[in-house]
Amino acid sequence: MKKLLVVRRPRAAASLPALAVIAVLLLLLTAGRPSFLERYEPSIAPARTTTTTLKPSGSSSSSSSWKTVVRVPRDCDIFRGDWVPSGGGGDDDGAAPYYTNVTCGKIQEHQNCMKYGRPDLGFLRWRWRPERCELPRFDAAAFLELIRGRSLAFVGDSLARNHMQSLMCLLSKVEYPKDVSKTTNPEFRTMHYESHNFTVAVFWSPYLVTANQSGRAGGLWELYLDEPDAAWVTGVAGFDYVVVSAANWKYLSKKNLTRVEKKPGDSHFWSGLMMVKNTFLSCGSLKVHNGTYVRFWEDQWNGNTPFAARYPTLYNLVINKNESVAGVMSKRPLKVSFRRAIVGHNLKAWLEVVSKIIPIKLTEQNDTFWWEAQKNGCFSVNSMYKAIMYREVVPKKDMIWKLRIPLKIKIFMWYLKSGVIFRGTFWARQWSLLLKEEEGQKMREGCLMLEKRVSGFFAMKGWNLRKRLGD
Repeated sequence: MKKLLVVRRPRAAASLPALAVIAVLLLLLTAGRPSFLERYEPSIAPARTTTTTLKPSGSSSSSSSWKTVVRVPRDCDIFRGDWVPSGGGGDDDGAAPYYTNVTCGKIQEHQNCMKYGRPDLGFLRWRWRPERCELPRFDAAAFLELIRGRSLAFVGDSLARNHMQSLMCLLSKVEYPKDVSKTTNPEFRTMHYESHNFTVAVFWSPYLVTANQSGRAGGLWELYLDEPDAAWVTGVAGFDYVVVSAANWKYLSKKNLTRVEKKPGDSHFWSGLMMVKNTFLSCGSLKVHNGTYVRFWEDQWNGNTPFAARYPTLYNLVINKNESVAGVMSKRPLKVSFRRAIVGHNLKAWLEVVSKIIPIKLTEQNDTFWWEAQKNGCFSVNSMYKAIMYREVVPKKDMIWKLRIPLKIKIFMWYLKSGVIFRGTFWARQWSLLLKEEEGQKMREGCLMLEKRVSGFFAMKGWNLRKRLGD
């Protein structure tokens, strides 16, 4: 009997971000974390590498084109490490990027970061550093010589496609491949490097298993978990190497991306995705409709604070902390189990939670995510850049009152966070009043700090500060 799993894939217009979007945001995060660009200090002495002389095919023993290939030691696990900025003591120090959107024509238009407003170029100068050794700088000519006469296939969704494009960009300094694809479908491409008889291909298979879409609405999918997708299984036959993008199966299982967190032992790649996911979600709010994709306790969906943060002692007693809103509200009384009986302040807290969610009625519409960095609630790459760079300009409302600044400035910042912008005459009157206060110097210092915060906040919104105050 076939193992059948029915899943509902959210529609693009109303769904939460997919794994592919989060993977792209992993690159965007570097724009807002300058501390990552500090010099990387190794904690483990790097292992010694060995060298091997590689003779190009068809060259004589006296040829000057022999390549010296640096090999990492056998006891070095190249898959455990971290991304570090160039300048941390490796062969990449001071070297130019391998490629850019200008030098490589294989990068798709919608992935052209520089063309669409990325404010920094630091993302071009990162390298992978294993924990116990140093990787030499990639040598395209040596790679093609080592891989001569072989074939490599990438299988998956957008990450697999990006892997193939990146590899072709790395090899473009030596040779451009010839497109030998047997189909016009851009998701299934086969490229051949004639000079080295090397073939690289990509096979699009987002689920990796057989998946049939049913229903006119296009939201329901049937997955046959014991039946690999024929689109790639038959295609990779005969390939020497096959790279399968299976991270979504390993880490997500039956959960939505918003319902998983970093755990001990997770790879650096997945840990980075989780960090980006949390950064992304902090720039918006979840709107509950069917409650399937929103965590009841840990997501911000009822008010400005998750229930877990609002009622921490009660949350610690919950058995299933990762339950969705739909799961909790699927029964009456609510489907929540505690490790022991709740009494006293915990009982009071639970009654408050119940009173907040009883009026809520779930619908059949998918849960949505409202992007607060734009007025229309829709995500854009440019607004993400600005949100990351200016995210601490004006703190969240519950943090404003904890700042060590005069009360009137706190009130102003609260209004600003709420989207209330006063006219210029109001500010002229308020400024004159501030300067007459007994603690005039303290007010002036607070206003200087406020001026920086306000200027940054207006820049994030794309507003002209002088023009806005003059309206």
